[in-house]
Amino acid sequence: MTNYFLYTFLFLFSFFPNGNTQTSEKWIINAEQGTGLYAQSWATRVEFPKDFIRENWSEGKQITSLYYARGVWAVVLSKGSPYESQTWATRRDFDQELIRQKWEEGFAISEVSYGQGTWAFVFSKRENNTSQIYQLSEDFPEAFIQAQWDQGFFINNITYAAGKWLVCMEKISASNQSYIKSRNYPKDWVEEKLTSDFEITELTFGNGYWVAVASRTKSYANALYSNDQFPKSEISLAWAQEAAITDIVFGYAPNAPATMQALPPAPVIAESSPHKLDSEHALPRFHLICAMDTRDRMLGSGARAALQIVQDQFSAAAQSIHYEINPLFVQKDQFNRHNLERTLQELSVGEEDIIVFYYFGHGFRYNNDASRYPTCFIGKNGIDEPGVAAWPLTDIYQQLTQKNARLTLVFAECCNNEIGVPAPIDNYVATRQMSVNFASKDRYKALFLQNQGSILLASSDQGQVSWATSTGGYFLDSFMDAIQYQVSSGNTAPVSWKSLLEDTDRRVKQLAAEKNRLQEPIYSIQIK
Repeated sequence: MTNYFLYTFLFLFSFFPNGNTQTSEKWIINAEQGTGLYAQSWATRVEFPKDFIRENWSEGKQITSLYYARGVWAVVLSKGSPYESQTWATRRDFDQELIRQKWEEGFAISEVSYGQGTWAFVFSKRENNTSQIYQLSEDFPEAFIQAQWDQGFFINNITYAAGKWLVCMEKISASNQSYIKSRNYPKDWVEEKLTSDFEITELTFGNGYWVAVASRTKSYANALYSNDQFPKSEISLAWAQEAAITDIVFGYAPNAPATMQALPPAPVIAESSPHKLDSEHALPRFHLICAMDTRDRMLGSGARAALQIVQDQFSAAAQSIHYEINPLFVQKDQFNRHNLERTLQELSVGEEDIIVFYYFGHGFRYNNDASRYPTCFIGKNGIDEPGVAAWPLTDIYQQLTQKNARLTLVFAECCNNEIGVPAPIDNYVATRQMSVNFASKDRYKALFLQNQGSILLASSDQGQVSWATSTGGYFLDSFMDAIQYQVSSGNTAPVSWKSLLEDTDRRVKQLAAEKNRLQEPIYSIQIK
């Protein structure tokens, strides 16, 4: 159920009350912000959901969670996963030869479950798949885990199936790991780990035991929901809060049925020795910061469309260059300067990381402004005062470039004219030929990894408006066409930000001229 530690499972809740004399049952889902997963779909099926998986694979999604309980298979598929390709198989028996074959093909086990007398395996391939080992045993494999910890392997999947424990381990990005095996849900242990820079990266239930695995890796914001029925409404609530479903678990209350084996009176706890993080497997991060006025009366629909478009495009870029996407959104009721300032101040950036900042909202300039670039109005238009909401784009750019990322891109799609002039809205909807375009990972890598420095860009020059539409804006539409052409496998021209922005500039001007309008992007390229 773990997705190679790119997704974190944090379980902050009080599960079953002590002294419960009745057997209770709960479905548990964990929802995370910041995982990079998006556009999710889920299904429950009595039969293994192969048609649902095939349908979602055709839409570019991958299996990120699979579980069987109470007579149904539950599966979640997502965009934004780290997987290059994926396959699944079902077998009546645990098939060691199948696993060996998939390893030889460059795949590793990412999900495994058991139901209806059938093992279901999901194998996924990443660009940097490492060696994977596993142990299948009737008893919980404590000695195996300890021995592999000593060799630098860490637990990346653990499940109880067909009366046996299956533990998969891999050399992944973690410096320390521990687990607890307990009859009661280990609430206190989980909370203690979460306050000690650990994450709960695995949680499973089997043979009357809860097993939680804590790893020292990365942290994301999370929310957890439970229900005695499959939590459909809780999933909808999580999505409404822009969180992704990262795990599904089903378990019993502490008082197990009498048919279960005798349980130990105290939990078993084990911890690995600290390891130095293997930098070869610690992915650099692609920080995508979107500050978008999605609640504005005039710009809201365009901003909401822009948010999805920008997230789709740069998530694809991050996956192609094998970076971990770190999406940070300042929108809806959180759209104000204070929240954006806090987001930028708290942003921790490594020297190989990439920052993309995209602002979509109102903008203006004062009569005495020396800069050609606009001031962003990050607040509620018509309510907040400029002194509270205004933030010059050049100041945002300066703060982000001081983070010293390998590449920093700062874009603002907003007006650049005198304050008080209404923002223009166009009913324009882009029209394109229905063609298939294959992006080249090598061209993505050339664009993002063979360049270092920064770019500052505004969608319109001083004294000009920036035309917004219900699906984005003149600039966004032009930029997306330009970047997709730039990374197209059919494009044999050299890859460069200069040619990409020149192409964007040409497209914006042409689009505006067709309607007898003027809009000219301005930008500064500091790339070496």
